[in-house]
Amino acid sequence: MEKVKIKVEFNKYSSRYHVTANQGRFHICTFWKSDISNVWYFSPSVINTTKIPIVDDVDGTFPVDYLISLAKSVWFLSFGVRGLPEIELTQASKKLLGIK
Repeated sequence: MEKVKIKVEFNKYSSRYHVTANQGRFHICTFWKSDISNVWYFSPSVINTTKIPIVDDVDGTFPVDYLISLAKSVWFLSFGVRGLPEIELTQASKKLLGIK
């Protein structure tokens, strides 16, 4: 199984997070938190939708499981691999998202 390391970076000017792989050469998605509710919006690079709403987890934490599933799907659709890859977040990304 292929292992893909993804990096999440926050752009302070747009207030959006950008997810990349291959040391920033492949864009997976952009996401941001709603200003008025506990909804995160995801905009994957392979679909021509503007945003997909995902509600926070019950305890108010970031929906990391959704991000990992989305990254697997985007990688699969973009590169036509035989199976879904294993996704690993960088340490800096985990810290940024508050994941242990």
